[in-house]
Amino acid sequence: MARKPISSYIAILVPDRDDGGYSVFFPDLPGCVTQGDDLADAQAMAADALSGWIASMVAHGDPIPLQRPLEAIHADKAFARENAVNWRDAIATLIVARPPLGRPERINVSLDSNKLRAIDAYAERRGLTRSAVLEAGADLLLSSDPITGRPAGLGAAPALYRGPARSKRTRRPKRK
Repeated sequence: MARKPISSYIAILVPDRDDGGYSVFFPDLPGCVTQGDDLADAQAMAADALSGWIASMVAHGDPIPLQRPLEAIHADKAFARENAVNWRDAIATLIVARPPLGRPERINVSLDSNKLRAIDAYAERRGLTRSAVLEAGADLLLSSDPITGRPAGLGAAPALYRGPARSKRTRRPKRK
């Protein structure tokens, strides 16, 4: 039975001091590399590279490597040497792979009538269909954190983030 692909991997973003931008490496995925003009572009390109790499491996029936913890990647001297990673400047972030494209599926949704008119007007001005606008909106929402507006993967990564500090105080029992 084939193992389900992992949906996110740690990427190492290395700033390019000469040309600007970032080189992006996935230490656990041989040959999965990309680059971006700035941090946001590098992360978007990393999501594309990761998604394509996983899709290619699955399509060819090749195994998907397990993800190592950040500490193991940081301790991998050969990786750092081969990719000129200076850990003082490098950024480690979790990149989420987008699901592979599926087939179109007809659905029934309910939207506010004024929002629907605005979507239709937007689509008409750009020569798009309503479905194309809704799909693009879903892509945008899924690629960013709707609370902060930052690209997905920026900041504390879910797999590395420990959550907010919890108070050591305990609740008092309710009085009867």
